[in-house]
Amino acid sequence: DWGFLTNEARRIGLELPLVPSYCTKRLAGGGRLSEVCRRFGVVNSRAHSALGDARATGQVFGKMLLDPMMKIQQTILSLPPLAWPSDLAES
Repeated sequence: DWGFLTNEARRIGLELPLVPSYCTKRLAGGGRLSEVCRRFGVVNSRAHSALGDARATGQVFGKMLLDPMMKIQQTILSLPPLAWPSDLAES
């Protein structure tokens, strides 16, 4: 969804900063969002709506963080803190 966000930002004249990001789908082993949700026990009651899919993805990511087998906590905790560019914060 990063591509969607950057395209929308460009449409209104903003350039989003490059920030570390993770693809929840890749971290989860791939597949459709419905399959990923099922693997992690997440119910997406509003599938195919932007908000419903975003919430389901967030819940999956939260479960992944708590799963010691995923081993992504260490990676995320090792990232440096991000400073949001001031020109975007004022928009």
